[in-house]
Amino acid sequence: WTSALQQQLGASAFVVVAEGLNGRTTVLDDAAGSEAMLPAEGLNGRRSLLPCLHSHKPIAAVVLALGCNDLKSKHYFGAEHVVN
Repeated sequence: WTSALQQQLGASAFVVVAEGLNGRTTVLDDAAGSEAMLPAEGLNGRRSLLPCLHSHKPIAAVVLALGCNDLKSKHYFGAEHVVN
């Protein structure tokens, strides 16, 4: 979806950066099944958000897509937890 957004915005107006990482969660430490082979802390979105933002300065806008990996059955979280 980031490529489609970039196309809609135009190449000269903004640069869309896809900062996705397989297995990343919103707040959980979970390295199991990570293709990135990172330690559990490396997939915790809360811990990685600020370094990601600082590495792409200046920033005009941020779009976050949250929740998919948090819904893995092993975490025992439902959609209500992810939304809150």
